Amino acid sequence: MGLLVFFCFSISFSGIASHSGAFLRIGVGARALGMGGAFVALADDATAIYWNPAGLTYLESGEFTSMYTDQFGLGTRFSFVAYAQPLGGNKGLAIGVMHLSLGQIPITDLDENGRPIVVEYTESSDTSLLLAYAQTLFKASLGLTIKGIHQVLAGESSWGFGIDLGSKIPLFGSFSLGAAVRTGFANWSTGERATFPSQMILGVAYLSPNLIIVFDTSFQSDRGIEIHSGGEYWPIPQMALRMGLDRGKPTMGTGFVIGGFKLDYALLFHELGLCHRFSFGMEF
Repeated sequence: MGLLVFFCFSISFSGIASHSGAFLRIGVGARALGMGGAFVALADDATAIYWNPAGLTYLESGEFTSMYTDQFGLGTRFSFVAYAQPLGGNKGLAIGVMHLSLGQIPITDLDENGRPIVVEYTESSDTSLLLAYAQTLFKASLGLTIKGIHQVLAGESSWGFGIDLGSKIPLFGSFSLGAAVRTGFANWSTGERATFPSQMILGVAYLSPNLIIVFDTSFQSDRGIEIHSGGEYWPIPQMALRMGLDRGKPTMGTGFVIGGFKLDYALLFHELGLCHRFSFGMEF
């Protein structure tokens, strides 16, 4: 059963055709994921390179962020690192890398008695290099993320390209509005050209000195409409508590800020089991 779950998971995230590029939707940053993945209208840290590049204009200093997880304890390793830098004049720049590795995947056949046996192993990995730029025009922040994508599965490989467009607009009071559009494609060594499912996200955020409430609606060409929501509460300046709903599934997390260092944790509920996310970051 363990091998079956592992194989199903690998196909769902790295299929050559319809699921190509699916690893780009796993989500990054334990802070955002602890709030149900509703971050497009907030996006005020280095993870904005993924969620909404327009948020890079809200950075007040250079920031490094990282995340690592072993999905479901099955050796499915996902990591993310990024550095973002404000440029002055309400502009921002960021660079990041995402990598998903499924390690050795067993390929099985049946022996003469009809029992499954492992005949060989194959590997699957997905990597994306992200570059982002943002600036403010009038009251709106606009951002662009360009992604170079390389995928390997069952001896085949692909090179692809993705683009994200984002915007953030302050509204009345303590509210802000955010939007992002994502698309991309990959050309496989098999000769197939896979177009990534397009995605459009609209979100709103409420910000007060110690409470943040966020809500996103995602429109995806292969999934339809998905809802994300969450909140972040700071009982003291050094600690945050978070909760959310990611497509109806609960999320929770916590975060700590000590000097310029940030440590975040998120717990996600999935059909295959619990998912733990750990993030570490620092400001310069």
